[in-house]
Amino acid sequence: FSANVPLNSSVPSVGSPSTPTIAFPGGTDTPTVQFVASDTNIGTTNVTVGALAGFSTPKTGTSVAITVLP
Repeated sequence: FSANVPLNSSVPSVGSPSTPTIAFPGGTDTPTVQFVASDTNIGTTNVTVGALAGFSTPKTGTSVAITVLP
């Protein structure tokens, strides 16, 4: 079983994940994705994971705050 989980940035002008989804291949519980920071904007964005169809979003552990500095 494999799943592609949606990713979102709250402030895309500050930065965003390198892909709109992250793949969880069978047997994997900690895949990685690159964060692409803006070349011109600074600030903080929250990157969150969404829920797959048929599943609900957990109450905690679904986001990480990322601060981009010059």
